[in-house]
Amino acid sequence: MSSILVIDDEPSILDVTTALLTAYGYRHYAAQTPATAMQLLAENDDIDVVLADVNLGNGVDGLRVAHDIAASGWSGAFIIVSGDPEAFAGRRHHLERAQFLMKPYGRKSLIEALESARSMMH
Repeated sequence: MSSILVIDDEPSILDVTTALLTAYGYRHYAAQTPATAMQLLAENDDIDVVLADVNLGNGVDGLRVAHDIAASGWSGAFIIVSGDPEAFAGRRHHLERAQFLMKPYGRKSLIEALESARSMMH
C-alpha cells in the first residue's frame, strides 16, 4: 500500500491534514522539518506522494525542499500547498509530477488533489 508524506511546520495543520487522511483510509507520515522529511523518505519506500507547504517557517521554502527531493531520485508526485497561488506559479520548473493545492483546503479538495497526484504517476 502506498503512503503520503505531509510536510508542514504548523502542528495544527499537520494534525488536521493527517486526521483527514486517516479518516479516508490513507497511510501517511508527518514531518515538521525538511530533515525529518528526507529521513522518512529514505526509510519508507511506500511513500508515493509528498504534500508540502510552501512556507515551512524560518525562511525554509517547501518548494525548494520538493526540488531537493526530486533531485534525490525519488519518483513520486508532489502536492504543493500555499495560501498564495503565486508561490507556485512560475516556480515549478524542473518539478515534474507536481500540482498546487490552495489553503485553506477541505477534505474534498485534499482527496481530489491526492487522486490527481496518484494519476500523474501512471
